[in-house]
Amino acid sequence: MKEKAVITILGTSGDPEKPAQYIFFDEQVYAYANTLPMLLELYGKDCDIIAFYTKDAKIKNSKILNFYKEEYKKFANLDIDSFFKEKFFIQNENDFTQIFAQIDQTISDSKYDKIIIDVSHGFRHLPILMTIDMIIQNFSDPDKIEKIIFTKEVKKYEKYEIIDLKEYLDLANIAFILTAFNKNYTVANHIKSTKYPHLIDALQDFSDDIMALNI
Repeated sequence: MKEKAVITILGTSGDPEKPAQYIFFDEQVYAYANTLPMLLELYGKDCDIIAFYTKDAKIKNSKILNFYKEEYKKFANLDIDSFFKEKFFIQNENDFTQIFAQIDQTISDSKYDKIIIDVSHGFRHLPILMTIDMIIQNFSDPDKIEKIIFTKEVKKYEKYEIIDLKEYLDLANIAFILTAFNKNYTVANHIKSTKYPHLIDALQDFSDDIMALNI
């Protein structure tokens, strides 16, 4: 049986003494320093939590996790030392090739059939590289990425709404399919859409009819 993973990119923001409110999809409100402890609470029992981190991000988030480990029983069994795995360490933030390779290897890992990705707190290019790889991966397996968690700012440093950006991956697939169809009236069969399957079926039927009438 395959497993499920939550992948996050850690930043250096957050103060457990001044927690922000995060309004989740079910409208439940969580008060945490950043999204990491929230992800651990929501998904830690059923999913692997994979965290990409830099040296500074590890220092910052280790302090945050230590705070919650001491203050809340639900984090009492968290092994902070083993949480930050070496294979997800970003040694050089300017080595885009290596970072992209690490991200790609993780998302495409056949061990997981479902993945939730959090791009709320990564800094600058890291969420961008993650997003590019998600678009590429989604062409071949649109069902693997279940959610893309992003925090929409309601009030700076105080209140955020969790939104799901997954639908934009589907739009990227549809845009590719329509562009190819516009050029040669064929449908790229290897690219799927979970939200617009009927549109793809209609385009395929039209393509088949055009080809059948081609003399």
